[in-house]
Amino acid sequence: MLSNFYQKHKRKLLWAGVIGGLVSVGGGIVYYWYRKKKDEEKEKAKREQQMRYLFSENNNTAKVALLSVIPQLLEEIEKTYPTQSLVEELKTQKNLSTERKKKLWEKIKLESFTRVISSIYALCMMDTILSIQISMIGRHLYMEHTYKNKKIEEGVEDERLKNHLSLSSDRRTQHRFLGYAAHFQNVGFPTLMSLVESVVKAHISDLSLKHLFAINDFKELVENIRKNVEQKLDFPPSSTTNNASPKIAELLLPDLSQIPEAEQSDTNAGDNKNNNYSSALNKSTKEENDKVLKLLYELSDLIESPEYFNVFRETCNSAFAVLYGRMEEQITKTAKRSEDVDAPLRLPMVNVSTWLTKELRVIMSKKEDLDLSEPGYVDQIHSSPFLTKYSVLIYARDLLLYE
Repeated sequence: MLSNFYQKHKRKLLWAGVIGGLVSVGGGIVYYWYRKKKDEEKEKAKREQQMRYLFSENNNTAKVALLSVIPQLLEEIEKTYPTQSLVEELKTQKNLSTERKKKLWEKIKLESFTRVISSIYALCMMDTILSIQISMIGRHLYMEHTYKNKKIEEGVEDERLKNHLSLSSDRRTQHRFLGYAAHFQNVGFPTLMSLVESVVKAHISDLSLKHLFAINDFKELVENIRKNVEQKLDFPPSSTTNNASPKIAELLLPDLSQIPEAEQSDTNAGDNKNNNYSSALNKSTKEENDKVLKLLYELSDLIESPEYFNVFRETCNSAFAVLYGRMEEQITKTAKRSEDVDAPLRLPMVNVSTWLTKELRVIMSKKEDLDLSEPGYVDQIHSSPFLTKYSVLIYARDLLLYE
């Protein structure tokens, strides 16, 4: 009976077997690819979560680094422009001549604007460069960690992940690279203050001490000063600009072409003083120098890019927006209303200069140290979405290779 059934339906049974086998094999393949895709998605989610955590840690590190340099920046500003001492002289010296008082107020007028604008630029420059540096180091560390893990787990070297510097066991290289941020503190910042002072002087020297400011007048004046400062810094870079003013990259970084010679001479000097240096130590020093230089050239390329200009400009916009908001509060609180109720409130230059003199300490402080209902300058600058996005792109740039 079964034999007759088989003979009668042999062709159908063969096709059913073939189809069943294909379905079974196809199902196995589909399940395999489904599981593989799920595992890849799980691994990607895990990697993204790890990256978010590490980036958050890097972001906090950058803010701590910024807060650590603020006291030195503040000290440099107050040493260069001791405006508060001029105000104290006006308060305490009652027998000053009219000419002396006017001279002091003119100096306060110039210095108060210079200090505030310079301090905001300084915070933005320091925060952007520190954030970029720490993101660069974080990227290389993550690349190194991923490269080693894949080599151990899969037993092969992923050529796409070899474009990194081995920094995990090289803290000295990391510290030396971050140490170049001090170039702005020691060289770039004094140059920036001098440049800002010259621009401020050109804009306000003809404004009398009785000149009245509405908030829009104040904002327009500061924005015009900003425009001229950034033009002199050749920011954004322009091939047609030709002036003797320093470029922003020169404020933030030393001449990289001079670094190898300087470091080589330092090494040679050390060899002359102590001939017991081993060849291994010399090799280590050379490798370290090469790593630092590679990082510095990468940093230089980032600073000179159009993307950095956009980030820096928007970061500055965030900080100056805080200044305008606080200036508006001050005008609303202290200005006397005129007979024309529709006229905007105004403050004289003397009051504006006095307020700006005090505002410097607010700019160079964190919110926790001040009685502020809104985020302070430092918080606003560091939380700029443009800076955060740029730092993320730097951190994750090479990591996209193996997505």
